[in-house]
Amino acid sequence: MFQIGIRRAVGLLVLAGAVAWAGAASAQPIPQAKCEAGKIKCGINKVKGNLGCEGKAAKLGASVDPLCTQKVNDKFSGLPLNKSCMEKLDAKNATVPCITLGDGGTIGAKINAFVADVKAELYVNPAPTGANACASGKMKCVTNFVKGILGCRAKSITTGLAVDPLCLQKAMDKFTGLALNKSCMEKLEAPGKACTLVGTTADGATIKAKSQAFMDDLLCELGGSPTGTSVNVITAMGSGNCGVSRTGGAGGTDLLQLACGASYQGGGTGTSDPSDGPVGALTRYTASCTGSSCTLGPTTAGSGANTCSNTGCPYGPNRAQPNTTTPVQSACVRVLFSAPAAGTVNTCTGAANFNLPLSANIVLTANVTEPCPLCVAGACDATATNPGASCTDLGGGANYECLPAGLALPPFAISTPASGTGTSVNSNAGGIFCPGQTVANKGCFGDPTCDYMEVTGAAAGALSAGPHAITTGSVFCIPSTGNGLIDGGAGFPGPGANSTPATIQLLP
Repeated sequence: MFQIGIRRAVGLLVLAGAVAWAGAASAQPIPQAKCEAGKIKCGINKVKGNLGCEGKAAKLGASVDPLCTQKVNDKFSGLPLNKSCMEKLDAKNATVPCITLGDGGTIGAKINAFVADVKAELYVNPAPTGANACASGKMKCVTNFVKGILGCRAKSITTGLAVDPLCLQKAMDKFTGLALNKSCMEKLEAPGKACTLVGTTADGATIKAKSQAFMDDLLCELGGSPTGTSVNVITAMGSGNCGVSRTGGAGGTDLLQLACGASYQGGGTGTSDPSDGPVGALTRYTASCTGSSCTLGPTTAGSGANTCSNTGCPYGPNRAQPNTTTPVQSACVRVLFSAPAAGTVNTCTGAANFNLPLSANIVLTANVTEPCPLCVAGACDATATNPGASCTDLGGGANYECLPAGLALPPFAISTPASGTGTSVNSNAGGIFCPGQTVANKGCFGDPTCDYMEVTGAAAGALSAGPHAITTGSVFCIPSTGNGLIDGGAGFPGPGANSTPATIQLLP
């Protein structure tokens, strides 16, 4: 997940997958099917009620009625004496068993977040009255879409049969996508209709994706989220772009597209050349899960000397950093954990965050063609300080075991990069992103006009059996290396940005 070098610096990693919309057929429903289907119905009614309250307010141009939302929320969960929908089902667990218990608060929070997201996407407050019939109508479209899709899934659960694809398609077609404005969202955008007068247009695909992600998460939680005791993360090859640097702030002019699977570093006097992250590097973490929420911790060398995530463990194999400047600065870089790793992952959504305290150990080898010693036929080659030592070729001679020969610089810490599947942002109007960064070195990645950067990851989806693709991203700060030649060439102290495609696997 992390790469550091002389003129380059930093690279990170992590996970992916998704709940399938059509499940495999089974001979009979699970014993807990009735309870699970019942809780899905509770969720449908809460979505319908909360969006109904919001839609009514949008249509009137008024604030949402708190009594309306409270009534909906009480029916769903939280009333004493098991009078709310979710708790009523939990109370019957002895005779009608449930896969999950006591999850009214968790599921309710997910629904509230979804409703707020839909409102933020659809509702604008137009002058002078604030009334927005477009948003109100589209909220009803969303309600019917969620009701239709979850209804198809609930029927599948209670019958034990694969979900009917025609049922799913019917719900999708009613919501968006049919020609001639025959779907709900497009009807509202037809000439002379509510959304041509005020509000948002052409957002059916965006709302559909948000709704599907929400329903996948909800079904995963209610169906018993995947769980395990450890997590494996293996770095993968990147493609496309995962970030951008800009001048003029968040809405400014793009300067540099930041490639997926690469690290960028340094201020305006540094280089914009990216450093590719390692491919195929395995790091293992412990996992302590409660429902879908897992806390990640370090593994020790006993679980694998090159795959552990505790103090002193390597973070990926040796990294070659060729350089042809005079004097030659080619180097071999070893990145090690300077403290135990930590993090979180949600096994239903695959959203993850990793806290990786790392240090860079740079050896100036001055070898342009082979900055790091290679593993050849299972043995370290003659450029290593331990030639002939047993090693494992990870591809192209990359390895953990062969030690570089040359001038070793004192290890230096990288400010802990919080790498996650969301969007990480660093901005400063004056281009001073990091402590110690000077005005003479303002900006980022070789451009002194840079004042904004962002990197966006991608969550894995539900962590069912097997590996799942994911991308993590991070922006952070790189301190001085203590070597004037390196600091001057790379633009340190200065900012860094990284994205890391990987696979993640939840293990028993």
